[in-house]
Amino acid sequence: MYILFYTTAIARILRLRKWKLPENLEYILLAMAFSTQGMLFYFHTHGRPHLDVILHLFVSITDAAIAGSILLEMAFPHNVLPALSKSLFIMVKGAWLFPVGLILFPLHGEPVSGDDHEMIMMIMMVPAYYSWVLISTVWFMAVIGTWQYYRVRNFKQSTIEKDPLIFETP
Repeated sequence: MYILFYTTAIARILRLRKWKLPENLEYILLAMAFSTQGMLFYFHTHGRPHLDVILHLFVSITDAAIAGSILLEMAFPHNVLPALSKSLFIMVKGAWLFPVGLILFPLHGEPVSGDDHEMIMMIMMVPAYYSWVLISTVWFMAVIGTWQYYRVRNFKQSTIEKDPLIFETP
C-alpha cells in the first residue's frame, strides 16, 4: 500500500536533483497512492459489521477527496484553494483515524457488539462525528492561516526582498 508514497518521494527527490522526469509526475503518483489507499479501505470491509463498514467508508471518501484535490492542484498550479483543500482533507483523515480507533477498540476494552441498540446509535452518530472532525479541522486551519497572515503582514519589505527562500522557484 505504501509503495506509491515511496515512489512519490523518490520522484520528488529526483526532480530536486534536476533529473528530467515527466511533468506533474509527483501529482499523479500521489493521487494514485491516495486512490489506492481509499480502495483498500473500502474493500477492507467485506464481511465486517455495519459499524466497521460505515467508519471505513468515511476514510475512503476522505481519500477520494484528497486524490481529487491533488488532481485539481495539478490542473490549477497557481490557485491556492486546491492546495488548501488537499491539506484540509489530509488533516481530516489523520484526525478521523483517532476516533475510528476509539470507536472500534474502546479504552474500556469491550468493543461494540452485533446488532444491539448501542451499535445502532453509534452508526447514527458516525456522520455527526465526521462532521465535527471536519469542522474542527477547518477552524484549526483558519486559526493558523490568520496567525500566518498577521505574521507575514508585519514583515518589513526589505526583509522579504533579501530572503532568497521566499521567492525561490523550483
